Amino acid sequence: MLAAVITLALTCLIGEACPCSPSSNVAIAGHPATGADTVAAQKTQVSSVPSEPTTSPSTMSAQTPDSEVYPYVIIHGTSGSWVSDAADLALLRQRFGNDFAWFRQNGHEYLVVDSATLYKLQQAMEPQADVNGMQADVNRAQDHVNILQSKVNAHQSDVNDLQNQVNRRQDLVNKLQDAVTRGDNSSSIEKLEAEIKELRGKNIEPNQALVNRQQSEVNREQENVNAEQAKVNNMQQKVNEQQQRVSAEFHQRMQEILGSAVKGGVAKQLK
Repeated sequence: MLAAVITLALTCLIGEACPCSPSSNVAIAGHPATGADTVAAQKTQVSSVPSEPTTSPSTMSAQTPDSEVYPYVIIHGTSGSWVSDAADLALLRQRFGNDFAWFRQNGHEYLVVDSATLYKLQQAMEPQADVNGMQADVNRAQDHVNILQSKVNAHQSDVNDLQNQVNRRQDLVNKLQDAVTRGDNSSSIEKLEAEIKELRGKNIEPNQALVNRQQSEVNREQENVNAEQAKVNNMQQKVNEQQQRVSAEFHQRMQEILGSAVKGGVAKQLK
């Protein structure tokens, strides 16, 4: 079961569907582009509390020991933590409101509305707030990298335009030389000369050396962006590691609290 919790912590941070919060979907920031590539970095939003993999309640009893609290739904206002499908979650909210804990254990369903028990669960979820703060820092750093990458992409686009102009001019020159070599009629040669003259008249006469210099500048800019992206990736790795620890600790504490609620008669058996 602990492995399942850790799996979800990573799942939430790599962009797959996450049941952590009604309004929180998680995705990881994008990887750096190189050269003319375009980066498509994504902002990461974090859950309000730790959670576990979403699994259909019909299959859960076969995957966990009878004594395991699984599945569960803990709701506090607009936030919470749960392992259940969306349909059950909506139904439970409708039945029990916005401050409760519902779970299954030993084949029975239980409901907890005791304020002391719910407070303990809220305390168990508090470390997630620190993880959320760390993730917010990563998101801001990623936003900055995305802005830098956009500037590099725009510069690369300009270099590509220059290269196209160089290629166009060289193509006309080659055609003109071939026409002269073949002894084509004067009208064909004059037409090619006119096209070359038109490019010069528009002050569009870049050379390959200029393009190469500008491409080198873009490459240096991209290296700087890649270095910044590496820093963000390192920050994200630390968040991932902390999320694993927090999720494992929450899972253990949640099991203890709800298990005690059953033994102490605080949890009301529904069926």
